[in-house]
Amino acid sequence: MPAKVTLTVTRGEKQGESHEYTDISRVLIGRQEDCDIVVPERTVSRYHCLLEINPPRVRLQDFGSLNGTFLSGRKIGQRDRDMSWEEAKDMHHESFELKDGDVLGLGSQCEITCRIEKGTACALCGRELPDAPADTEATVLISQQNAPIRLDGQGRRICEDCFTRLQKEKEEAEKRRREQQEEKERQEKERQNHPQPPAAEPELPDGQKKCAGCGKIFTPSAPDNNLCPACLANRARVLDGVMAMLNINARKAQQKKPAGDPSILAGYEKISLLGKGGMGEVWKVRSMDTGEEYALKTMLPDVAMDEQAKKLFLREAGICERLRHPNVVKAYDTGSANNVLYILMDLCEGGSADDLMKKKGGWLPLELATYIILQCLSGLDYVHNMDLEVEIAAGKYQGTREVSVKGLVHRDFKPGNIFLSDTGSHPTAMVADFGMAKAFQAAGKSQISKTGAVMGTPVFMPKQQARDCKYAKPEVDVWAAAASYYYMVTGQFVKNFRPGVNVWQVLIAESAVPIRKRDPSVPRDLADVIDLALAESPRLHYSSAGELRRDLAAALPGSVRTYCEDIL
Repeated sequence: MPAKVTLTVTRGEKQGESHEYTDISRVLIGRQEDCDIVVPERTVSRYHCLLEINPPRVRLQDFGSLNGTFLSGRKIGQRDRDMSWEEAKDMHHESFELKDGDVLGLGSQCEITCRIEKGTACALCGRELPDAPADTEATVLISQQNAPIRLDGQGRRICEDCFTRLQKEKEEAEKRRREQQEEKERQEKERQNHPQPPAAEPELPDGQKKCAGCGKIFTPSAPDNNLCPACLANRARVLDGVMAMLNINARKAQQKKPAGDPSILAGYEKISLLGKGGMGEVWKVRSMDTGEEYALKTMLPDVAMDEQAKKLFLREAGICERLRHPNVVKAYDTGSANNVLYILMDLCEGGSADDLMKKKGGWLPLELATYIILQCLSGLDYVHNMDLEVEIAAGKYQGTREVSVKGLVHRDFKPGNIFLSDTGSHPTAMVADFGMAKAFQAAGKSQISKTGAVMGTPVFMPKQQARDCKYAKPEVDVWAAAASYYYMVTGQFVKNFRPGVNVWQVLIAESAVPIRKRDPSVPRDLADVIDLALAESPRLHYSSAGELRRDLAAALPGSVRTYCEDIL
């Protein structure tokens, strides 16, 4: 049974209303109609508090409410009476871990009880075990098939990762037993051919030596002679024994080769390290058959996944191999070797748009930023509208089936995922890492930490996606593209993210700053399109990357239009 969090209104106007959560969720509670749990009471603030849920963990944070948020009778946050909500939202608000049975108090009347069911856990590592198919509304309707039930030697249920580890330990123990037996037999043969002296040897008399070949004590005919007469007559036999030992040592050294070595992919040699981050490394590699160069992205062993998660990751990430567009980074192979996940893809010598911004002082000229984003919108439009054949779960224990779906959503578009063919004035721009955000979530890597943080910095995420982790429609990529364009032109994010202020509070409660307030030199017609693309209420304005590209192109001033004429 998966872990579950249930929030039930136990006092107030909506008493009896219940909400269940089995996936990663952010739950905004308040008086405003667009909150996830609406509490229609005047003493409750518009955006009162936020719950970050990753079953069975739950964290609560007051949003600067007027009358305070209470956790089982203890006030955890409230703004001063003479302070406006606009002032309060800029303050740091501490978050608190909830436990089963805790009661949230909001305003003067509302109480919400939190019940936490931890679900079935692995007997060895404590990791939650699945009981039913999960997440079926994936980026392209891909769902997780229920994992097989695994038991340890005592009949207790364990996770796939622990099962694989136990199997590996069993195989390694058997391998060691065989090697020890073989070594014992080899030594016995050696003893038969070369009888060994007793372990406790007497001190050798002057003039005598121990034979280096068979170990016998003998009197050498010359001072530098280390072999007895028998071994001296048969040097070949002595040399064979030495070579056999060298071969054994060489095999042991090969077995100790680091799992993360980038030469994990047969037929490729590493050239240089291109980049390194929290999730892994990117290497420049060369095909030993063709001489062509590629980028090899790897996930390092210290963040590698269990077997079930690995299968989910590879299934999601493998979709990248089907993408064929000049403005999308092409993936040639996805897989795993030596417990390292890898993706072999196009080598983009110009690095990322983020890298280029750093080289140019933190922002890009309007002409270059426009040239880059128009290409990216072409790539997004292609992927959003392509036809795909994907696997979905056919039902519990019933395997999978192929279905046709329309399009794939990136979900993590940002300048760091825009790669350039070169650093010239007119580089080809390509969108990278399609499907990676969903692949990591499907594999369980996108999780809220114990301190309430979420992997990644979601500054290019619209509030709809910030509030609903599973919101995966093309418009979130279009909004992120507009936010990335804004960032490349101004060198600033679309919203005012301040130190000490919860990023989710800014994402959910604030609107984008008009671009001309950041940079008055942006032409007004172009600024109007950018601001419209970043509007979030009541909905995201642009649902199509092609539509945004068309409107941006129509609003370009003459000099920028001329600069971009080869892609318009």
